[in-house]
Amino acid sequence: MSPKKSLSTKIILMVELILLISGILFCSVSVYRTRGGIRKSIQQRMLDIVNCAAGSVNGDMLEGLTAEDVVRDA
Repeated sequence: MSPKKSLSTKIILMVELILLISGILFCSVSVYRTRGGIRKSIQQRMLDIVNCAAGSVNGDMLEGLTAEDVVRDA
């Protein structure tokens, strides 16, 4: 005793299914591209920090350090 689905109901369900699939694909691609962009941004920021730190270290002074120059907290 299942009622027959009309043609308009079938079309509506098909359109909803297509919208659902396209929405899932759009979100998946967006997340994938955003993840790559964030990773690239983080790597660039880390490189900037390392370059800044390298520029503030005096290599000649660092070369002359010995084990006795290290201060250890008790």
